[in-house]
Amino acid sequence: MHTRIKLQGATVLEVIVSSIIFLVIFILSLETTVKITSREPLRGYEYLLAVDEVHKIRDRYIAEEYYPGEFMEEYDWGTVRITIGTYQPYPDIGRIDLELQVPNHTGTYSFTYLYEPGI
Repeated sequence: MHTRIKLQGATVLEVIVSSIIFLVIFILSLETTVKITSREPLRGYEYLLAVDEVHKIRDRYIAEEYYPGEFMEEYDWGTVRITIGTYQPYPDIGRIDLELQVPNHTGTYSFTYLYEPGI
């Protein structure tokens, strides 16, 4: 004696609509979570602009022969801390450290340059 069990299923249209709704909610929650919990590093065009500015700052500080010390400069995109000193093993060599701090981005970006003063 076999009894037949009648199962009621959803139509293909209902399955597709519910899958799309689930997918949209999942994507929105994932995007929101990522935006809330992380800060992004500089990428692409922003990074190129910052590096270009770093090169201009370096060239200006070398050309004008600033005395050793620490300087800060503010820009629209963030702050640059400039440290001028000598390269420890060779006191005749100058050293410039540039540290970029960009709001709403992760970490800092550091650049170190050695140069020969007076050239």
